[in-house]
Formats: sequence, structure tokens, C-alpha cells
Amino acid sequence: MTGKAVAEGALFYAKSKRRRVVPIISELRIQVEDVASQVRAMLESEMLPPPTPDRSRCRECSLKNICQPEALAGLEDVSDLRASLFCPES
Repeated sequence: MTGKAVAEGALFYAKSKRRRVVPIISELRIQVEDVASQVRAMLESEMLPPPTPDRSRCRECSLKNICQPEALAGLEDVSDLRASLFCPES
């Protein structure tokens, strides 16, 4: 708006009340544009992506109660059990 270059921005995390300074570089700008496009597509489809397998990122996430990654944590084990339960050879 002012015609001046902006070298950095900041992200403020309300829960932890911490601010993180982020340099504005072309690589990050491209990544942000890509992620924004993916988020728009997700909102248009009205489908949430599956929970990430990286549970360490879930602790501070504001969407944890909606996503419920714990509910899917053992899903692989359940499908293995289901497959063996109805195995005709046993």
C-alpha cells in the first residue's frame, strides 16, 4: 500500500502469547500462496483432511477437538484385526 518493501512479518500465537518473526522471502511467499490455494479448495469441498500422523504437532493445535487425531491413532491396528478376524484360512 505504501510502496515500501516489507522484509519481515510476525505470527502471534494467542494461546501461548508468543510472537514469531518470519522473514518475507520469495520461497516462503510461494509456499504461502500454495497453501492458501489448498485451503480454499478444502473449504470449497467441505471436507477436512485426515489427521496428520505427526502427533507432536497436535498438542498446540486449535482444531484438535474437531480433528480428534486420537480417534484414528489405532486405526491401522483395527483394520489388521478386522482382516484376520474374517480370514477363511483360520
